[in-house]
Amino acid sequence: MAKVAIIGGKGKMGRLFVKAFRKQGHTVVVASRTTKLKPSQAAAQADLVIITVPIRDTVNVIKSVGKHVRKGAILTDFTSVKVKPCQAMKKYSKANVVGSHPVFGPSVGLKGQQFVLCPVRGSHTWYAQSLKKMGLNVSTMTPRTHDKHMAIVQCLTHMSNFTFAHAMKQLHYKPKGVLTSPIYRIKLAIARRALDAPTELYTDIETENPYAKQVAKAYKKATDQLEGAIRAEDKKGVARFIEDCQKHFGKLTTSMRDKINKLVRFL
Repeated sequence: MAKVAIIGGKGKMGRLFVKAFRKQGHTVVVASRTTKLKPSQAAAQADLVIITVPIRDTVNVIKSVGKHVRKGAILTDFTSVKVKPCQAMKKYSKANVVGSHPVFGPSVGLKGQQFVLCPVRGSHTWYAQSLKKMGLNVSTMTPRTHDKHMAIVQCLTHMSNFTFAHAMKQLHYKPKGVLTSPIYRIKLAIARRALDAPTELYTDIETENPYAKQVAKAYKKATDQLEGAIRAEDKKGVARFIEDCQKHFGKLTTSMRDKINKLVRFL
């Protein structure tokens, strides 16, 4: 069994993995700003060091503890962006380095959830095996590939959520009433869930991902195009816009429709 140090382990995600690693028989120590055990002390004694702090603080914490991690140990982080943290871990430590991203929130169970690893230096085999034993679906990719994907999966998704909510604010429309369609209720539920998270989390996701600007530009171009067609009452223009989307996504198969309907019922 290994010794695991979780830096920032008092947070919700940290507590979730403290429990998971201990369940496997590993010794887990936790260090944060409020613990007697200092992060540098925890890092020095562990076989696996996990940094799970706000995105904006991650690189500074890596700078602080990286030099204390043993050369043969594994250093990783749990942030939603990977390029900057992985570069910092490689630069400020001599340990084996692998970026990590739990692609889910701490309120859900681990089984069946997606977990991404971004190998940078050295071996991380036993760590990956431990994650799989927790029931996680582990995939591997480069930090840049990860951030390009997350610019769509996270940045674009939440741009949509927040602009949806902000447009309602501009229109002085309260999200309630009896005139609600199923799709509206689903969209409203998703937006409410996003708005319930700490502001700094999504602020950092939108500003720290190196590909977010490119995605924001594409999003603005799309909304401007649709807005222009609507303002001009251009039915053909609106239809072309929708048809372009349909062609890009392709036809919905029976299997895909069943999965979507199941997800909608769950929501």
